[in-house]
Amino acid sequence: MVDNLEKTPTTEKPEAPAEPEYAPEELELADRMAEATLEELPTDEEIEREIKEAGAREKVSPLDPDFILISIFAVGVDGLDILAELSVVGKPFGIVFDIFTFIIIVGWMNWRMGRIAESKKARQAAIRRAVQQAIKRLETLRKLGKVSDKVFQRYMRRYAEQLGKSGKLMARVARSPLGRSLIRGALALLGEIAWLIGLIPFWIISVILMLKEE
Repeated sequence: MVDNLEKTPTTEKPEAPAEPEYAPEELELADRMAEATLEELPTDEEIEREIKEAGAREKVSPLDPDFILISIFAVGVDGLDILAELSVVGKPFGIVFDIFTFIIIVGWMNWRMGRIAESKKARQAAIRRAVQQAIKRLETLRKLGKVSDKVFQRYMRRYAEQLGKSGKLMARVARSPLGRSLIRGALALLGEIAWLIGLIPFWIISVILMLKEE
């Protein structure tokens, strides 16, 4: 007798292969090897210090030719502003000249802050590459069977945290140069055009404060 009944297709999924068992000494060896790889990575404090040191290499120096020229320019502008402040007729001309000065000094501040920010970004990128290389080494150890999947996942989480922290530190120490330059320039401009307050040399102060940027 021929069986004409159709077989019902099974929907059961094949069982996933069981994770291999590792002896305690194997896991201990894996831990030591992964720790050795992880120790090559900089700590949070080292990352922050290295990024700041990278910015300090591009900081403004009193001996920089551009700083000397912009300082002379600021002294001349503030001197004219004082004369304009003491003369009712000269005040409108002083405001027009301050707007022109705003464009020049903000442009210079943005350029110098941009150099500092680029130096920090380059160092942060180097740190991220070091972390990624450490991840590749750990992946190689796993492929060679020297690190268990359990240990591998544990350290991958730590590497991910390290990458995230370096990104947050970079965001904190390398803010937008243009935005900061515009804010500083705008405050100086408002001070310069305000009646009597304009006697304070805001442009000179703005230029000198750039010496603290790093």
